[in-house]
Amino acid sequence: MKRGDIVYCLNPGSYPLTAGETYQVLLCEGDWLLVIGDSGFEGRYSSARFKPLEDLPQEVAREAA
Repeated sequence: MKRGDIVYCLNPGSYPLTAGETYQVLLCEGDWLLVIGDSGFEGRYSSARFKPLEDLPQEVAREAA
């Protein structure tokens, strides 16, 4: 994943993220992504919590976009 990519949240854990929502990658540092979470603030989250929107099946990607 890289800056500007749109990612789909798979597993929000206890973070201010929502499963099934999309987020834009602001910065990618190794296995960490910087995105603006549901609280409106930037946060660093493990890239394992996300999947690139382009990697999802077409019907899921359409609903998420």
